[in-house]
Amino acid sequence: MDLFWLEESELPFGSGYEMFGAVHLLSLLFCAAFITIVLIIFSRSGAGTQNALIKITALLLLFTEIFKLTVLFTIGKLSIGHLPLHLCSMAIYLNLITAFSGSGVRAVLGEISLFTLLPAALMALIFPDWTMYPCLNFMNFSSYFWHSLQIIFPMMCLIERWIKPSIRHFWWNALFLLVAGIPILIFDVIEHCNYFFLLGAPAGTPLVPLYALCGTAGYIAALFLLYCLVILTAYLIFFASRRILRSFTPLR
Repeated sequence: MDLFWLEESELPFGSGYEMFGAVHLLSLLFCAAFITIVLIIFSRSGAGTQNALIKITALLLLFTEIFKLTVLFTIGKLSIGHLPLHLCSMAIYLNLITAFSGSGVRAVLGEISLFTLLPAALMALIFPDWTMYPCLNFMNFSSYFWHSLQIIFPMMCLIERWIKPSIRHFWWNALFLLVAGIPILIFDVIEHCNYFFLLGAPAGTPLVPLYALCGTAGYIAALFLLYCLVILTAYLIFFASRRILRSFTPLR
């Protein structure tokens, strides 16, 4: 417990764990179980309860981030690199607006959350950039819980039928990446940060070979195309899965 409240710069060497090691794989298992249990409870709840759970989940995303930033501020370790400006962090803003907006806005933002932010959160869980923290550390717990909520939220919206996915809506996601990414890129260049991983690839992720292949000049354009490919793949997986499930549903 001595390491629980320590920030990365304060940790002794070797405090973390290996990606795809026992701690990481068990953490993924717990996340999968948590997500499954929450979605089962949600799907069996009444309409009023489902609406409330969607709002609570959106607020939990916000409050979890506020708690993390408050702890970092309290221990004197809050820096410009801890700001909620990563792609996954966009879920804080989009999901809050989605949860408390009318049907038109939530249909658009909910679909972006499902096909852009959910895959980003899933990739973050599979390739975490917080493995320098020990298992029993608040940043480690917060990261797994926070990214799990980002998967749960759009799935809730889908179950509640707030979202009506269509491949024709792909451009919503691409436009979102551009609208959000351009000011983030400017901020990264000015402040020497790496939000959205626009200026470099984090170690141990699939972005490393992309950066090595494209170099500094072509990396950002290649990253945008990769994000678009991931979004298209998410749409294809969604519609293929729905078609397979319908084929097993008996006709009435």
